[in-house]
Amino acid sequence: ANGPALCPGCPSCKSIMEKHDVDLKSISRFVAYYEQDGNLEARGYYRNLTSAERDVSGIDLDAMHLSCDYNVNYADIVKRAAHYFG
Repeated sequence: ANGPALCPGCPSCKSIMEKHDVDLKSISRFVAYYEQDGNLEARGYYRNLTSAERDVSGIDLDAMHLSCDYNVNYADIVKRAAHYFG
């Protein structure tokens, strides 16, 4: 199982997130809106993020996945966001 699409907001990835401008919580929320609710406005929400808020290039998403208390697979969520909204 890939774990939830939605980050429930536990503190396990906070230290990684604080070093970057990326807004993975919003990205995961928009993917959930799209997948669970069929909310096509999620594309606009995603595109309204700044490029920095969407930039995961400097982040070890696999390490975040492994440290996540809820097993949120951020690498997979980012791929799905790019697929749906890119």
